[in-house]
Amino acid sequence: PVVWALDGPPSPARDVVAERYARRGALLPDDVTATIAALDALGVRDAAMAHAQRHFDRADAIARENAIDASGRVRAFLAANVRRVV
Repeated sequence: PVVWALDGPPSPARDVVAERYARRGALLPDDVTATIAALDALGVRDAAMAHAQRHFDRADAIARENAIDASGRVRAFLAANVRRVV
């Protein structure tokens, strides 16, 4: 998500992300909060979820075509972990 944000057009939110990631060392709690807010303003959470959904949809199609994970447990596990991370 950070790379996607930095690759976008110039904006105040993009500047926040670029400035925080240009620093050496760990980000302070206020920096983390500002960076997350900037990433959300840039729409990266939604973009990441949409990207993950496309991969899940393709994996579902492959699973159906090959009769794999009929119960859906593997997909549910993966989907829960993606939501937890982003």
